[in-house]
Formats: sequence, structure tokens, C-alpha cells
Amino acid sequence: MVVSLIVSSNCSNLRLPIRIRYPDEQYVNDVLDDLADGDESRSNETARSRGLVFDSGYPEKLKDYLDLQYYGSMALGTPPQMFEVVFDTGSSNILIPSVNCETCIETKSSYDSSQSTTYAANGTPASIAYVTGSADGILSTDTLTVAGVQVTGQTFIEATSETGVWWEHMKYDGVFGLGFQAEAVGDVVPVFDNMMNQNLVNDQLISFFLRKDGSSDDGGEIIFGGIDTTKVDENTIDGIGLLEPNQNWCLSIESVQVITADQDPVTITSNSIGLIDTGTSKILGPRDQILALHDSLGCKFDKTKDIGWVLCDKVPSLPSVSITFSGRTYTLSPTDYTRKFPGKKTCLTVFSIVEDLEYYDWIIGNAFMAKYYTVFDYGKKTVSFAEILAGVNPE
Repeated sequence: MVVSLIVSSNCSNLRLPIRIRYPDEQYVNDVLDDLADGDESRSNETARSRGLVFDSGYPEKLKDYLDLQYYGSMALGTPPQMFEVVFDTGSSNILIPSVNCETCIETKSSYDSSQSTTYAANGTPASIAYVTGSADGILSTDTLTVAGVQVTGQTFIEATSETGVWWEHMKYDGVFGLGFQAEAVGDVVPVFDNMMNQNLVNDQLISFFLRKDGSSDDGGEIIFGGIDTTKVDENTIDGIGLLEPNQNWCLSIESVQVITADQDPVTITSNSIGLIDTGTSKILGPRDQILALHDSLGCKFDKTKDIGWVLCDKVPSLPSVSITFSGRTYTLSPTDYTRKFPGKKTCLTVFSIVEDLEYYDWIIGNAFMAKYYTVFDYGKKTVSFAEILAGVNPE
């Protein structure tokens, strides 16, 4: 899961992706077993060991792994070399492992420039630092193909060194940045900018449909330059203006509240800033606010493992959570913000702590966007959370 590191109150310096915890099935199962057994020593060991008229556009099917990782395919070079990537609005660069990378995971696909007739050497050093790892490499340029769209002269980071255990937990090979050029390492022109500059799309927007409980065959879709009118109620597409146009996908969060039928709302935060990030699975916030949120929900939070949980039979009676962006309120039901796993009596929440923030900023990931059809409009500089049509993404 890619998450952009917030380093300023105005959210204008989002640059380097980081990783959050429990990306793989084994870790989830271990945690749930620990919680069921009440074995705190084994729990700690587990935690330490894993670190409104729209064009139809060009769709790319997504794969879903446990509702934790949504990813799809792209190609580099001529003939095309295929890669699985996470489509990430929290970063702006393409990052792909190089065939010359000695520390990269051997089972991942890697890019070989010698096998491409459209490769153009660049060679500028490029480095990205991560909380639990890092990547170093060089800038390279080649033809990129995604969703049937061929982008010529796309510059990307060809990783020659990767450090960090999180690489092996990712189902995908690399990162497909969908942020703005202002946040790009090396001032590289992002892919969608090149699509627009090369007149490859009619509408200057990208849309996401994330299927709940999806599969490796059908986890949803990303559409470049359009929306899928068979999945979204077009009348509910209502753009929310970005705080920093041409910088990042940050919105003003007026409030995060816990809503119960017989009590006044409990406000967890107000007047905050949220990055809308398709590269992370969860909803992340400051430590004190995430702990207060779980307490108000009646859920437990394990600080060692950074995981919230509740007995699954209590989920139907839990309150709802609302997030208000610039006067528009969106609600998550208990089934929206909890995850049940086969054969387990404990459900996990989708709320986690993000550390090392200087200010009270939140990162709104796929757990929120799976409830809504999400449109990132590069032309209007807005994000929309629209209603998914009935029956498209059943509970």
C-alpha cells in the first residue's frame, strides 16, 4: 500500500511514498489468531517480524487482494514488457524494478532496456526514501501502454536497488503515480499529464471503481479519461475543490464524527486536511484521534500492531462514521469500516495511525473509496465521491 508522507500543514510537500502495515494474508491471519488466543507475547512477536457528460474513456481492470491491495497492468517498451502496478494518487512517478537490480525480489517482473527498441537513455540518478525501505535507481524513458493507451516518451524511475521487507509483501511490481508534476521526483512529467498533452484522452479525469470483496479476476476498474455510467449515478458527481490545485489531491476535512441514533455526534477532528490516496488501503490519522475514534466506536485498538478490532457479532450494533469535506458529508456504516475474514470471530477496522506527522492530517484510502465511485478531475481540480448504482457493489 502506497501512502504519501505529509510533511507540512498545507499538504504542499507530499513527495515520498511510505508503507503501512498488514499488507499480506499471513499477517492478517496471525493477528486475528493472536487476538483470539489473548497471547500478547506472541502478538508482539508477530508485529515485530512483519514489518456530467462524460466520455467512456479507457478502462483497466483492477485486481483485489483482501480489499488491501488494488492493482492492475501496464507495459513498458517495444515489444511490451508487462508489469503489475498500484495506481497511486499519492505519488507522481512511475517506479519499476530494473533487470539490473540485485536487491529486488526475484519473483517480480523487471524492466530490461536492452530488449526495447523505443528505449531512450536518461541516466539521471533518482532516489525515493520509505519508512520501511527505500529505492534507488535512474531515470529512463520509453513507450508506456496502459488500458490500451500508448504514451510515447514516458520517463520513469528504473529501480536498481530496493531495501525493505515490505517489497516482498506487495502483489504488484511497481508504482503508477497519478499525482501532479509539482510532487514528481526529478520534475518528471507524470503519465496522465502526457496523456493529456498527447491528446490521448477526451476528458481530463480519472475514475475509480473498487469492488468490495473482489478477486484477482475482478477487483474493480480504473478509467483514464472517462467514467463508467453503468456503475455510477452521474447526478451525484459533485466535485470538491482541491486545497492546493496542481500540487496534490488534498481536500479540507471539516469533521470526522461518530454518529449514533440516540446521542449527539462525537467529533473526532475538525478543520483538518486529508490526502485522497488510492495507493493505501486504509484510513489513517493522528494517534490521539485514531485512539479516540476507536473508543467512541466501542472498538479496541492494539497499539503494538497498529490495528483496531472488534468481535464480528458486535459489528451490526456499532455506530456510523461520517467524514465531511467542504460541506459535503459522506457516511461509512459499520460494515464499511470493518473487515471480516473467513473462519475468524474477530473483525478488523480500517482505521490506523500514521506517524511522524507534524500536523493533524489524515490520509483517506481505498476503504473509504470502495463505498463511492471516485473521480479525480485534473481539469477542474476536484475530487468527487459519487453514489454507486444499486446492485453494482452489493454488501
